[in-house]
Amino acid sequence: MKTRILTLTLLVAVTAATSPLMAQAQKKAAPAAAAAPAGKYVPAKLTDGQPDIQGHWGDILENIASLNVEKGPLLNETAVKLGVRNYPALKMFNGFLVDPPEGLLPHQPWALERRNQAMKEFLAPSPALMDPQTRGWPNGMPRENYYSSIENGPFQILQPPGYVVFFYEIHHEFRIVPLDKRPHPGQDIKMWEGDSRGHWEGNTLVIEVKNSNDSTRYDVMGNFHTDQVVVTERWTILDKNSIDYKATIDDPKVYTKPWTLGVKMVRAKPGTEIFEYAGVEGDTAATELAPAIREFNEKKGK
Repeated sequence: MKTRILTLTLLVAVTAATSPLMAQAQKKAAPAAAAAPAGKYVPAKLTDGQPDIQGHWGDILENIASLNVEKGPLLNETAVKLGVRNYPALKMFNGFLVDPPEGLLPHQPWALERRNQAMKEFLAPSPALMDPQTRGWPNGMPRENYYSSIENGPFQILQPPGYVVFFYEIHHEFRIVPLDKRPHPGQDIKMWEGDSRGHWEGNTLVIEVKNSNDSTRYDVMGNFHTDQVVVTERWTILDKNSIDYKATIDDPKVYTKPWTLGVKMVRAKPGTEIFEYAGVEGDTAATELAPAIREFNEKKGK
């Protein structure tokens, strides 16, 4: 924990001291953009050749994917019970899965049984099946991205030469993505947000995430992973204010084949800032909430 705090402190200090200089240097010598095919957006380039995506961003659907990544009426029922503001727009919603096309995760039988038990208990979970996010723990990848929204808490992207840096308002999380093809650390090292390594393929930032622990999951409904999961993210620039985000999950211990989810990220309005996030580990809301919900359901005869 001390190492984590020290790392964040040093990162913030270095970023604060150098970001104005980096921004000035990056933009001052940025080469002119080459002519693009008709209809294809050409982003501004930074001095190290990166397409410029710096700024504040968030999931366009206000983190609904964090409730349930699969399609079906359960997503809508969940939205109602949790008081989601834009629920009417979700009545015909078909989930966030790009693959498989039917919109359902390819669970192994044992994993489906565990997920279904968590789903059954989601409003009044047992400690073992409580969503780690409820406890104020980090969301992990890729959930950290689609839990972030303009209204609920955006994330900020910085691009010092050779890196892409993400600052998340949610849980004060961050990650540093080097672009120099350095290897991941050994598999005995496991982290809440995993270890990220990236590269650019034209207008698409490709990030491979390994070394995750098994303490996070993908949604409230209980879809989960092991510490062997490999996440491949693709951040494709659509225009100045929108990014197509896809994450492919490869975890053969839980799923019969890899699967992919997708959401659209939009740029926040000018003047947006990252604020303090009050959800912290040790928050008593989790222990206070479950008994209250059980009592409410008993009164309703559920």
